[in-house]
Amino acid sequence: MKRYLLLLALVIGILPGCSALNEVNHTLDYINEATSFVNRASGFAEQVPVLAQQALLDPASRTALQQELESMRDGIVRFNGLEVPKVAQDLHKQLVAHNEALMKELTLHLEQMNQNVIDFKALADSPMLQTINKITQTLTSIRELAP
Repeated sequence: MKRYLLLLALVIGILPGCSALNEVNHTLDYINEATSFVNRASGFAEQVPVLAQQALLDPASRTALQQELESMRDGIVRFNGLEVPKVAQDLHKQLVAHNEALMKELTLHLEQMNQNVIDFKALADSPMLQTINKITQTLTSIRELAP
């Protein structure tokens, strides 16, 4: 009987530590996901103006540009749906707000491409790139979440 009580006390003592460890692991997973997303957004911001300029003359570049826009849109949806640790909730809300603005721009440009009325020069100078800049500025805050 004493053994069972000792075992029960030991298990109860260990469980809170497991919870804290799980929260740390969850936070680290989120940091990795968020960093990857921000880096992807940064690369996207560098590629879009180049692809938009190429799309003026090359139909294959138009397809590549459309695929990049769709890929970024899908990445936003996936990132916005992440399970967020408590410590990162405010930062995630900030990123989601930027992502929603970016999503509107992406949707607009994709609709224009589908209707063949897109101005590729305007796309290269789009406010979408300023929104991505705001997203990339959160990278420091993301790194500060690390335990």
